[in-house]
Amino acid sequence: MRYLISGYYGEGNVGDEAILAGIMQEIAHRDPSAGFTVLSFDPADTGRRHGGGRVPLEVVSTSLRSPRGLRAVMKRSDLLISGGGSFLHEADFALHGQSFLFRSGKLRPIPYFLSVILMARSANVPVMWYAQGLGPLHTQAARRAVAAAGSVSQLVTWRDPDSARLAYDVGMRAPVQAIVPDPAYALVPARHEDALQLLHQAGLEPGSRYVAVCPRPWLGRTAYLENLGQALEDLVALSDLRVLFVPFHESQDPPVCDSL
Repeated sequence: MRYLISGYYGEGNVGDEAILAGIMQEIAHRDPSAGFTVLSFDPADTGRRHGGGRVPLEVVSTSLRSPRGLRAVMKRSDLLISGGGSFLHEADFALHGQSFLFRSGKLRPIPYFLSVILMARSANVPVMWYAQGLGPLHTQAARRAVAAAGSVSQLVTWRDPDSARLAYDVGMRAPVQAIVPDPAYALVPARHEDALQLLHQAGLEPGSRYVAVCPRPWLGRTAYLENLGQALEDLVALSDLRVLFVPFHESQDPPVCDSL
């Protein structure tokens, strides 16, 4: 089978890339003949991270400016997989207001990702939502669009009960819905020797004790960072742990780590 995967890939976020790697790994285990096409914001980056393995990989741009190209990719696909991760939200509602479609001239995540799903269904391609997160949804337009796209999909799986509950509340009635683990948890760990080498290169010696923290910037908010910094100070004062900051996003997270 040929699997077309849509998600927040090629944006320099290690968490999203781990999700993609987990999806591909688990499908390849069950379908040795699988081939993948991935929609990416940076096709070169996605090809570099995930290509070169035994599973054939094609990477194409996420741009909707050429719908004919995307439709051609869909027509040669057997299944569209949307997810995982939590990109179906209006968490920036307080900053950008009521607009459902655009944010600072850019198409918002919900209309973009749902348009890919609806395009697939219009081409008679079945759709699976894989360990999807959902919410918050502030506008009625977003709630209706999520309900419509989910209800015409064949299989919708959620990564947490709150997302599944919200989907039901907005009126989604997919034929099959379930709560499943995040695919990143399925990833095969690196070899112990390779992990030790990476830790050594980062200045972390075996036997040292750390608390790992993965802070993210969040829509201009700062109060939670002040609280987190104070909590870490208290933890260090009460224990022999050192703080290890782990930036997941290559460009957005390091300044937050530096600030903390």
